[in-house]
Amino acid sequence: MSKPFSTIEEQIAILQSRGIKVDENTASILLRENYYCVVNGYKEFFLDDTGQVDSFKPGTTFMDIYTLFLLDRELRHLFFHKILIVEAMMKTVIAYYSCEHYKDDPLFYLDRDTYEGKKESIEKLLAMLQRCYDDDRENISHYRTTHGHVPFWVLVNNLNFGTLSWYFKLLKPRGIKQRVVNNLAILCSNDDRPGVFTVEKLSLDLRVLVEFRNVCAHNERFYCHVSNKLNIKPESPATIASLFIVLGKYLSTENLSVFTDGLLNQLGTFVEGGDVSIQVVEKIVSSLLGEDVDLKSGQWKER
Repeated sequence: MSKPFSTIEEQIAILQSRGIKVDENTASILLRENYYCVVNGYKEFFLDDTGQVDSFKPGTTFMDIYTLFLLDRELRHLFFHKILIVEAMMKTVIAYYSCEHYKDDPLFYLDRDTYEGKKESIEKLLAMLQRCYDDDRENISHYRTTHGHVPFWVLVNNLNFGTLSWYFKLLKPRGIKQRVVNNLAILCSNDDRPGVFTVEKLSLDLRVLVEFRNVCAHNERFYCHVSNKLNIKPESPATIASLFIVLGKYLSTENLSVFTDGLLNQLGTFVEGGDVSIQVVEKIVSSLLGEDVDLKSGQWKER
């Protein structure tokens, strides 16, 4: 059955029919933010225990739901900023050791023999790299016309993070991957436990960063996102807790401290202002970080 279009007035009537209190700001918020994104995305904390569809707890207001939407937006922005910092470092380090290895072959990244894995995956990667190489953006076209080729350390800045992740996964020379990992372990000293930095774990970390970067970039619901494609541990899908751990590995000590302080302050601001109840924030923190994460260190708690 198709879902009919509802005007703003009809959307407000639906809210009221479900016992949600509205005010003079509701109409403008719905027009600006989208009913589906706000109400359908963040209603779960306000549903009652009757089991009836969309039956809300007495006294629930539209602003209660909208404030939770705003809190998730702030968390998304906070995480996204740190993902971008790690992304820039990954691009730099991976490109550096790739170019060092292939210093006599500037177009190594367009050579099929540089990669190993499924044929269709390699062909898809090569097509994405070729499209980037042929791009008309100034930094790319300048090197292509002036120097006759585009170095990978230039091209990498124009690659999306997902392509970089696939590049690293399919890259054939194990030596490049190991050098990347070894130097990341030196650059990122927050977690010096044995086995934390390996080629396999970096490949997985990149996939986690890519997935949650896309969630942030597309303004999807963030705090309770669960990956249906990635398992961090056996039968344990990637969550925001997984993202927090990955960021904790690769952020500098200073950036990690700023990040965790900002996270705590952001949650505290919403509680202290009376915008969100402490019970809701506690549920978010549990959903966000789980019980196995040490917020201050950005590491899994020892068991």
